[in-house]
Formats: sequence, C-alpha cells, structure tokens
Amino acid sequence: MQWLLQCNPTKWRIHDFVSDGHKINAWTVARHLGEIGPDDDVALWLTGRSGGVAAVGHTMGLPAPVVAGRVDDAYYAEPPDYSATRLAVPIRLTRVFLDQPVPRTALAEDQDFADSAILTRPWSSNPFPLTDRHWLAVIRNSFGRGTSINGHLPAEAMTSAADLLRRLVGQPLATASGRTNTVIGVRPPHAIVATERSPDGRPVPIAWVDDALRRLVRDGYLEIHPRTSSYRSAFIGAALLTLPNARASGSPPVITLDAPPQLGTTTSAFTFEGALDRSAATTHRGEQALLRQRLFGSATDEACAICGETYPVRFLRAAHIKKRSVCQEQEIRDLDHIAMPACLFGCDALFEAGYIAVDSTGYVIATDDPGHPPRLAEWLALLAGRKVNAHTPRSAAYFTWHRENTYRGHRATSPTTLVRQVGIGDLRQEGGAAGSVATPVRFSAAPTVGGRWDDNDVTLIDEVRNPSSSLSMFLRHRLPRREYIVDRWVQALASVVPVPAPVTLDPSDRPRLGGAFEMRLGFDLADEAPYRDLLSMMPPEETTRVLTAAGLRKVGVAQPDGEELSSWRRRGDWDPSTAPGWLHRDAWNLSEFSGLLRRTGRPDQQQWRGLYRLMQHKVWPTTFPVGVAEAMATLWSAYLKRARQEMVRLGTPRVAQPVFDDAFAVGDLTLGSCLVDIKVYADPVPGLPEFLDQLLGYMLSDPGDLFKIRSVGVYLGWHAWLLTAELHEIIECEPQHLTQALAALRSDFQIVTRPEVQRARFYKHGTLPEGGVGRNL
Repeated sequence: MQWLLQCNPTKWRIHDFVSDGHKINAWTVARHLGEIGPDDDVALWLTGRSGGVAAVGHTMGLPAPVVAGRVDDAYYAEPPDYSATRLAVPIRLTRVFLDQPVPRTALAEDQDFADSAILTRPWSSNPFPLTDRHWLAVIRNSFGRGTSINGHLPAEAMTSAADLLRRLVGQPLATASGRTNTVIGVRPPHAIVATERSPDGRPVPIAWVDDALRRLVRDGYLEIHPRTSSYRSAFIGAALLTLPNARASGSPPVITLDAPPQLGTTTSAFTFEGALDRSAATTHRGEQALLRQRLFGSATDEACAICGETYPVRFLRAAHIKKRSVCQEQEIRDLDHIAMPACLFGCDALFEAGYIAVDSTGYVIATDDPGHPPRLAEWLALLAGRKVNAHTPRSAAYFTWHRENTYRGHRATSPTTLVRQVGIGDLRQEGGAAGSVATPVRFSAAPTVGGRWDDNDVTLIDEVRNPSSSLSMFLRHRLPRREYIVDRWVQALASVVPVPAPVTLDPSDRPRLGGAFEMRLGFDLADEAPYRDLLSMMPPEETTRVLTAAGLRKVGVAQPDGEELSSWRRRGDWDPSTAPGWLHRDAWNLSEFSGLLRRTGRPDQQQWRGLYRLMQHKVWPTTFPVGVAEAMATLWSAYLKRARQEMVRLGTPRVAQPVFDDAFAVGDLTLGSCLVDIKVYADPVPGLPEFLDQLLGYMLSDPGDLFKIRSVGVYLGWHAWLLTAELHEIIECEPQHLTQALAALRSDFQIVTRPEVQRARFYKHGTLPEGGVGRNL
C-alpha cells in the first residue's frame, strides 16, 4: 500500500524542525486507520505553489495515540488541541529533499499522477491513498533526490520482479561470494533457481525479489543481507545487479542505481567519448544453420507459425519454443520439435517476452492487461485463438515449459481451453433428453477485470510469501521464536533419509502433485466426508464410489446414494492398505476439478456434474502420467509405513480442509488439536520458515478458537516425516496461559490483516464489505 502525507509549512514549521537536527519519525493521520500497515510506502507532500513531494520512505508500524508534549509540538504555528485524541503512524523517511522537492507542477503534468487525490481533493485529511501508478510516478520523478547518486532510474527497474526474472532465465548470475545462480524457470508465485548444490532448481518466492526491487527504487539503495532481503539475499542481489547502472560496494554489499556522470548533464550535446569498436570473444550456435534448413528447406517464403502470415524467410526466425539457454543437450539436438518459424513483425518478440503462449490444445493465448497500449492490445487480440500447427504431441512439452515459465498471463486452464478439451457443445443437462444442451459453464471468478480471470485475488499463502505484508511483519515482530522452531526442524530432518522420487516424474507435474497427495491423505484420514464443496458437484454415484473406496460409509440410511454428505462416517475397521490404487488417479483428477471449481463464482450443480462426466471420459483417461502414478504410489507407501500411525495418534476430530475463512485461509488437516500442512518437496528445508508462517497464519485466523488448535505440524511427503511444534513454545507462555495469550494475539491479528481479508472476500464473493476494501483494487 502507498500513502501520501501532506504538510502545510505555514502551520507546522517543517524546515525549522529539520534544521534544528530533529528527525521526522511519525505523522498524524485521521482516516484509513484500518488500512495502514507496517512497511507501507509513503511520500511527504508540501503544500503551496512551490510545494510538491519532498521525501519518501515507509511506515514502521500501525497508527497509535500521540503522546502530549512531543518535541514536534513546539513547531506548530498554533498549539494543537491536546484534549482531542490524535493518532500518528510511525514512519522512516529514507530520502529527504526538502530543499529540492519534486514540483507540484511537474507531477500535475505527469499523466500517471494527474488524477491523484492530492491534486483533485487536496482539502482531505491525511493520509491520501496512492495507486501503484501514482507511486511509480512519484518514484520516477524523485529518484536520486536526497542521495548522492545521479537521478536517472532505468526503465528496467520500473517493471515487476517477474518481468526482470523472465529476462534472466538461463543467464548465469554471480553472487557476491562468487557462486553461480541460474534462473531456470519463472512460475508465479515462484522463480526456480538452480545452484551448484541444487542443479535441478529450488523455488524462490518472486515476492522477495519484488520487495527488494521496491525498496531499491524507493530508497535509492539496498543492503544485501538475510535480515533485510530474506535468506536468499545472495541470489536477490545478483538479480538486481543486472539492472543498468547497478553497482555494489561495502560489506555487507549495498546496491545503488548510479547513472554514469555524463547522463546527469543537460548543458551540452549528448555524445559518447571512447573507442567505438571493441573486440570480444563470441560463440556460435553450431546447429543453427541446420535448424533453419530443417524449418525452411529451400523455400524463399514461409508462414509464421503464430500469425499464419507468409513472409520472405529473411524476416522469419528459427525461434526456440523452450529457451535454448535452459534446454538439455538432447533437447537442443531435437531439431524436428524444439523450434518454429516466428516472424520479426511482432510474433517472435511477443512469444519471447511472454505476451503470448500456446495452450495445451495448440491455440494461441494472450495476456489481457487493461494497461496495454492500444496497438499492443489490438495485436494480441488478433493473435488470440489462432491454431499453431507447430504444436504436436512431440513439441507439446516445450510449449508447456514456455507457458509455465515465460507466459505473463494466468496459467490455469482457461475456459476456451477447457471447452476444446471436453467438447462443451456435448455438455448435456444431466437427466435431460439426449439432445438438450446445457448453458456452458462460465469460469469467471467474481469479479472479472477486462473480461479475463482476475489475478489480483489474495490468500493467506500470498501474504506469507510477501515479506513486507502486514501478516509477515506481524509474525516477525510478535512471534520471534519461530526461528528457533525452524532450526529445530532442520536438525530433526538432518537424520531422515528421504524417499527417492521416480525418475519418470516430469518436473512440470511436481506443483500439482502436492495438491493431489494432500487430497489423497484427506480422504484417508477425515472422520467424515471431506471436500464437500467438491463432492457435491460430482454425480452421486461417483461420490459414493470415492467415499466407499476411501473407507467411509453412510450411517442411518439403507442405500448410500452419495447425496447426503453429512451422513458419511469413517469405518471403525478401516484398513488403508486395502484401498484401491485407482484412488491415486482420482485424487490427481479431482485436484484439477477442484481448481476449476474454485474459479467459479456461483457454480451450477447440474452443469458441473455433466462436466465431470465429460472430463471423466474425454480428458482424464489420457492425463495421468506414468511418473505421477509412480510418485503417488511411492508417497502413499512411505506414508503407510512411516507416518500414518503417528498422525492418527494425534487424535480426533480429524478434519480435511478446515475452513478458517473461505476466501482467505483454508488449511489442509486438523488432527485432534494439531493443525497439519501437507508438503511434497524434494528439499523442504528452504521452505520451512514459510510452512511454519502459513500454519501460524491459519491458526491466528480462527478468532473464535473453533478448532482448538494447540500445536502445528508439517508432513513432508518425500521424507514421510511429521514435524510438530507446540504453540506455547512459539508464543513463549506457560501452557495454562495459552488460551488467554492466543485470544490477545488473534485480536491484534484480525486488526492487522483486515484489509487483506476484505480484499480476498471481495474477489471471491464479488461484494464489497462495509466500508469498502482496504487495499487498492
């Protein structure tokens, strides 16, 4: 969130305050009190004709009552009313430029700032909310002021971290210690980063890079250290050092964006001093000539694979579908499938930059961002929906890599893709005549923006992965003992031998494998019918089939028909080793079906049951990869041998998918008084801090203590190991005082996270909460 704080120098003598050696460390506020959070960006605005933005920085906490007799009270032209309650937010100004503010006139002429509230409604009270666009205009115009660096912000620094990381895919990055990190994929919310120790790559939250980039452009500098940039600070620093004019110095390194001196002058003609030609050693792609021959042969003209237009071959590239720098050697040598013709009139650049991709059925999909320039939006709309003949069963894996690692749009199955997969024209009304066609299912999470599925919805997991979020800041400040718990977990795992993953498991299937295995354990452990929102959208006989196979039975009804889910109970004689193997396949398929269901604002039960049948017969028989089947069987076997008995001993009730807030916080399992999360990571150690924070966020989202959670745990699938921690250890209180301590923590947590929860509910349910949404939409 970003705010603008207004100051009238005629009412409060700010220049004298600073000249006398005082630091501005708080600012009075009168509105948006429930929305201001720790580490929000702030800009200081001076009123008057010569005013404008005079400082930037960030908040340090939540608004609190002002204590009378503060030193700044002496600088008011008229003493404040001490009888009235005043609130102030603690701030830290990282760049102060009172003597050279960004002029009001310059910002009024900036089309990105002209509609800001400070210009259209200056009579309002502090603070003034700023959109992302407004804030970027402030940074763009003020960068360099208040520091010793030249005031030129490179355009590359104004993009998102995801865009920066996409440009770095395949490029070796040297860290300050001399180690090499390589981005081998960008799959929001993570980038996949390979190191010497982990050549297959490990996930790094993009939010960590985004937070570091935000602070670098705001403050003009950034210290690279785990305490300020997460434990992957070395990689984050290496990525930021690829920005033009980025430099590092000192120990720990501090990065600045310092333009060359000649860019800071406007008094003479712009020129370049120095040698115009420099020698350099280069390498050439050995297969390139043969690749072009394979694509074009002796033809002088050829069609672009994307737009379908025919051009002279000199205007066509032999475009790699999967980025060549991250291809395995055998993939580079796969000349029949690794590349396609792409024209230089836009298609090659759009595909390379991720503005377009090819879906799993071979059709072009395009980003739909309201901020696209009109000509770009028009061109993307023309390309969307075109059939790409270069998409074949042999090249599909390369297109999948591009879609998952380069494409900027939503990666979930789109409505168009699903229609082509299941033949939505064949979707019949269940129980209707053979020729009666149902209204097509519309997958549009309410509300949609610009006709697309909106990607701005927020969940607790998103907030955990954002180190500057209110939730993350709250956990860091209020529960510092989390680090001790993580260290203990790391030590416990050091002696555990993981289960080897099948070599047939495709890396692109790993993210979805976790959700499928979580569902498989939920079906095995739950006391009652789990996932009822999902099961109610399945045909009744399918629901009965799955629940019966998972060891549940209907109580008090002669014939189990699958309709009344509340009557299903766990069998007392249930032996999970007798469960049929096809439940693994069903869990895999149902995890996909559940994902589609979550994207629907108001699902129609009959349509979804019809869709289930079509996917069951037309899609799922060919979408259960051998590697996934082997992985599910391996994980299940290890769970039965090593962990199930310990998890059952945690007690009852056993609830799958406990709902703390249906839009913001939905957990994996509660076993007795223990909240358990299921994770399937080959190397879970880097993720343990995030896993613990996620569990604590869920626990704190239970203000009424409905689930009676007193401990948290993480079940690690590939290690078949359960890590647990008692809440009284984390909160640092006596067990007998835990209930009272939890109530106080949860009360504060609800206040801090209210804006994010409201926003999440807005995006899920399509209705504004009372008082509006806390964050900019």
